[in-house]
Amino acid sequence: MVRAEVREYRLREQYFALRDGTIDAAAGRGVGVNGLNLDECSIDDARRQLRHSSPFQWKRPPVIVFRHTGPSRRYRVIVNGAEAGSWRGEDLEKGIPLSTAAR
Repeated sequence: MVRAEVREYRLREQYFALRDGTIDAAAGRGVGVNGLNLDECSIDDARRQLRHSSPFQWKRPPVIVFRHTGPSRRYRVIVNGAEAGSWRGEDLEKGIPLSTAAR
């Protein structure tokens, strides 16, 4: 592979790692990409709460990745005020689709 191809591959890999939003649980902050706005993020011991919005109509649920979670711990995720579910940290690190649509 030439350098340009390697650089493009790495950029593509980083893009897919971000998904539609990434939350750093250790820092208690997140960022949305692909037109998703993470308006609020609250992290406590076993609960991850976030509020998101988007100016766009989504054809699929946005996927959020959570970084710095305990792989075997279970976390409750609350999205836009509604219970989205409970996942293990290792699943949150891979990314979960948000069941409550962006508004």
